[in-house]
Order: sequence, then C-alpha cells, then structure tokens
Amino acid sequence: VALKAADLLWPGLCHQEKIEWSFMEYRPFLRSIHGLALCHQELGLLEDAIDCFQYLLRANQNDHKGIRLLLFSALISAGEYFDAEVLAHEHSQGRNTSEAVFAYGFVLLDWIRFQSGECLKEMMLKTFRHAYPLNPHVPDLWLGTTPMPDTLRMVCLPVQKVRLS
Repeated sequence: VALKAADLLWPGLCHQEKIEWSFMEYRPFLRSIHGLALCHQELGLLEDAIDCFQYLLRANQNDHKGIRLLLFSALISAGEYFDAEVLAHEHSQGRNTSEAVFAYGFVLLDWIRFQSGECLKEMMLKTFRHAYPLNPHVPDLWLGTTPMPDTLRMVCLPVQKVRLS
C-alpha cells in the first residue's frame, strides 16, 4: 500500500538514481522498500531481498538505515561471497573494518572457505582475532551458549544457514 501511495504521489520515484533521506516526504517510501526487503529475506526470497537492498543503497548512498549491513548478510546467505566482499570493501575498510557485522561476516566467509579447503586455518584465525574485540559476544551466540535475541535474527541469517561443525 505504501509503495502504491508513493507511486501516486511521486510518479517515477522508484526510477530516480538518488533519493535523499533528508527529504522527509520520501522517508516512508524508503522505509517501505526496506520493509519489503526484510519480508523477502524472512520468506527466503533472497534474490528479491538483495534487489531491494541494492536499490536502497544506490538510491540513498549515505545509507542512513544501515542497509549495507543487511545486504552483506543477504549476499552471504545467498552464497554470493565475492559480491559480499566487494560490498565490504566499498562501504567499510574490507577486512580491516571496524564494524563487527563486516568483521564477523569475513570470519564466516573464511570458515566456509576453510571447510572447502580454500582458506588456511591461520588466515581464518587471523580474521577471527580481528573480529573478536569488535564484539566478543558473537562467538557465544554462534555456538549457542547464549540464546540469540529475536532482534538479531534478521542480521544473523547466514549463521543459521551454515553448519559450524
């Protein structure tokens, strides 16, 4: 409904290259696309979720909603590991990031590669040592020694889809 209303109010808005978050009237539209992406992700429609997240990141490059982190998670869930790494390099400092979501995403990527023989154990441990100080609670959440709060479930979808044993 919100997307239809936005189309009636601002025909062609969804085709604009840039949509500024600072323009208050556009915020419901951006929030609706964000909500639609989260619904797609929850339903397992990862390609649709990724399309929405990519659109939001292109349209609002200042990323006031943290879409880059949700897109990173969705790309990993979809097995788009190269695209996830490119995103982390474009929107953070790649493997030198100070953002825990990106850092632990690289831990997960290295784990997946380690399992398939494409990453050395030392590299994986180096990646983990970088991530751990950024948020020392993540390993307990991943291992299940601390229950996952419902509010983190959407961000942590890749962990649920990859066996850690």
